[in-house]
This record gives sequence, structure tokens and C-alpha cells, in this order.
Amino acid sequence: MDTITPDEGTVTYMVDVDDYTFHWETEEEERPQHYFPGSYHPVEIGDQFSNGRYTIVHKLGHGGYSTVWLARDEKHGQFVALKIMVPEQQSQSEAHNYGIEIEFLRELHQIPTNHPGKLMLMSCLDSFSHDGSNGSHLCFVSLPHRMSIGQSRHESHGTGTFKLQAARAMAAQMIIMLSFLHSNGVVHGDFTPNNVLLAPPDLSHLSTEDLYHKYGEPIKAMTERRDGKPIPAGVPPYIVPEIWFGDRSTELELQNAKLTLTDFGEAWKPALRSRYQLNTPDNYRAPEANFAEKENVPIGFPSDIWSLGVGIFEIFGNHLFEGSPDPDGMLEDMINTLGKPPQRWWDLWEAKDEFFRGDVEWDEDGTYPYREHILLEERVCGWIGDAHRDEMTNEEIEDLYSLIKGVLCWEPDDRLTADELLRGGWMKRWGLPALQAMYEARGESRNIMSEIDSIDRMELATAEKGGSTRWQAAASGVTMPEFAAAWWMKVRGLLGFPRA
Repeated sequence: MDTITPDEGTVTYMVDVDDYTFHWETEEEERPQHYFPGSYHPVEIGDQFSNGRYTIVHKLGHGGYSTVWLARDEKHGQFVALKIMVPEQQSQSEAHNYGIEIEFLRELHQIPTNHPGKLMLMSCLDSFSHDGSNGSHLCFVSLPHRMSIGQSRHESHGTGTFKLQAARAMAAQMIIMLSFLHSNGVVHGDFTPNNVLLAPPDLSHLSTEDLYHKYGEPIKAMTERRDGKPIPAGVPPYIVPEIWFGDRSTELELQNAKLTLTDFGEAWKPALRSRYQLNTPDNYRAPEANFAEKENVPIGFPSDIWSLGVGIFEIFGNHLFEGSPDPDGMLEDMINTLGKPPQRWWDLWEAKDEFFRGDVEWDEDGTYPYREHILLEERVCGWIGDAHRDEMTNEEIEDLYSLIKGVLCWEPDDRLTADELLRGGWMKRWGLPALQAMYEARGESRNIMSEIDSIDRMELATAEKGGSTRWQAAASGVTMPEFAAAWWMKVRGLLGFPRA
């Protein structure tokens, strides 16, 4: 077993947070006050899990409901990602049921299909429960990845745009991911750049010491109580900043643009249950989520497509929506981009008078007079075209605009389906060729065009079935009732609930 000796690192400045003072290099990690009964499990470098099988060597990241650690699998001699969830009693809502997340991944990976999107999903290598000072935590083991494409953009500290060929390949993969999910009746529910990860670095030949030599040893940001009292049992003695695998968006090369979709904690099957709320961040959340409960209209597959459109825009350009960080401010920004919303939503929007004058007379192009607005065409053809003006032809800009315009529609039923995007002009002329070039740059023997062409058309939701709309037919891959019942029984067992 490798010997692990964390480095205390360089103290940059000190931060006071409630009762704690800790030495810190960045402001992007979890805080000591986030550790308490029912919340994060305190982890130290060298800690072991699952009867000594997994040894913590570094930190990969954290989210609102978990921390993620780089661990050494002592059984197989490889590095893995260990995701430690907050205790189940703190995440019993439908949106954060991690037992369902794990079961979703297992069921999706068991589907017999030749769809290339299946290979783009995170794999669950192992799962177990761990009892700690802050509760019982469900743990999820997978392959370690670098960072999300959202974080890659953030780390660029500039435009955040990717190189054009890498952007094409990433957008193509995101379309393929959703095509696979939707053809099997699954809505992801949180399809944002922060849940799409860059390919794992090659760590197979590294020992722990080699890892530290190449990427740096873990830094300990020591935690102290301001009153000098001992740190409680549920608070770690230090916080570990994330390991840096790279790459910033502006530096990402094509061969490193391979993606993996993760975080299925918000996923659901519309054929099995209806949902009227989304926990997607405001700037990626589809507009119908603001009115679904009032209209009593369930949210479905088109909500993922909206998030996809925003994400694709950001891969090629910068932020599409930069309004107020709340649903009402975001609706204002959407109106300034797309023009007049459906009248029924306008009538239901209680806060509209805070942003618009009472009696609105819309211009012929659907925009609101007397205020600044930049419509979608200018944002795509102008902003993105200018960012890549030396590389993008007018034909490509027009194809990209047609794609984004086809998914960022107010009405959910007006949006293109994932299969329509998969078979569309942008994918054929720009997305798939770039993706093929990425596989070749990685030395992978793939023919992505043939793989797409050979997808069983019966898997894809393009035809009406039983009088349903083309969007409702996207659930044609749902499980049979008896299989769905068995699936739910397994989830209940995983969470420790009675099976009867």
C-alpha cells in the first residue's frame, strides 16, 4: 500500500466562517460549517472505506449533496472516484434520492443496445454505505474524471470558449447522450455543463507517489475554532482543495474533448410519474418549469432539450442568459432573447409588472419596446460568429443557429427532439465529423457515422404511437409495468425500505 503524507501547502490568507477560521488558497471549496450531523462526512487523506478497499489520496470536488474523492482501489490496484453522499434522511425528496440515481445508471447500462450514447454515461463500479460521525452515507464508486466542461470554462477567467473543433465534438456528444436517454424513456432533469465531465486522465500506470509528483500533493487548509476550542468530531481538521487535472476551455485539445454524463439524481421517467418542478439552475431551466404546477401540465423530455440548447451555446460562445439569479429575472432575460412568451404564461407570471409596464404592446418581431434586447439570432450569428470568425463559415453559423433556434422555443412541443437533432444537418456536416476526428486523435478505432446509422430505429422516438405526440412517443423505451415494479422494489431495498 502506498504511504500518503499530505502537504500543508502555502497559507495564502485566512477566512473567518461563523465559528471557524481556516487557512485557504481558493474560495471554491466547501466550508467547515457545512459539516454537521446529517451533512457531509469528514474525510482525511489516508482514510479507508469499504473494509479497507478504498484509500483516500486526494479530492476531486464537491456539490450540494456530496463530496467526491480520488481513492486507490487496493483490490484492483487502480484509482477511482469515491462519491460520498449526505445521509439519506437529509435527501429524501424525489430530486435527491441517490439510491434511484445508482439504480438508474445500472439499469441504463444493462439495456441491450448499439446506441453509442450508452458508452457516454457514468458507470457505477461499486456502491456501499458508510457510517460516520455525521450519519450513514451512501457511497458511489466510478472512474475518476477531470473536471466538468462548466468548470473548464470557469477556470479560463476570460471568454470561456472552447477551440472550435473541440466545441463541435462536445456538442455532438451531448446530443448523442440525450438521444440515448430519451429513447429509453428517461429525462435527465439536470442536463447542464456542470454535469458533463471531461474524459478521465490516464492514471493506470501511476502509483500514489507518482500521482503526487505529477499533479501535486494534497494541500491541507487547517481548520481552527475562533474560540480556541477543539474541532467537533463531525468537522474535518482540514479542508482539501481539489486536484487539478486540467484543462481550461481555451487550452483544451480535441483529443481531450471526450465527455461523460453524470449526476442522475434528478432523473425520472415521465411514463412512470409526473413531475411539475425542476431543480435545474435558473439559467439552464426550461421556462415551462415556472408554470407547470399552475397549469397542471407535467414537465417532460423537452426540458432537457432546452438545457441542451443553452449548454451548446455556451460551448461555442459565452453565457446565453446572464440575468438576475432568480426565476423571474431569468424570464426577463429569456424575453429579451426570444421575444414575447406564450400569452398563457404571460398571464400567469405574477412578477411581470416588476420588469415590464402594465399594458404591453409588442413590436412586430415579438420584442418589447422601450428596452434593450438582443435577440437569439444576434447572439448566435453575432457573438459566436465573432468569437470564431477566422474558422467558422457562414454555412456553419447558419446551421448552428438553426439548431439552437430549434431547441430554444418557448413551447415545449415546438422544440426539436433528440433524435431529430441526431439526424439533423448540423450533426451530419459539423458535429459527427469533429467527433470522428476526436476518436482518431485519441487512437480509438471508431466509426461514429456508422454507429449512428446502425442505431435500431425502433429505439428512437420519431413516430407517433397510440395517438401520442412525437414528444410523448419519446417514452417508447419505457419499461413494462412488471419491470417497473421490480425496478422500484430494488430501489426500496437499496434505501433500506421494506420491499412489500
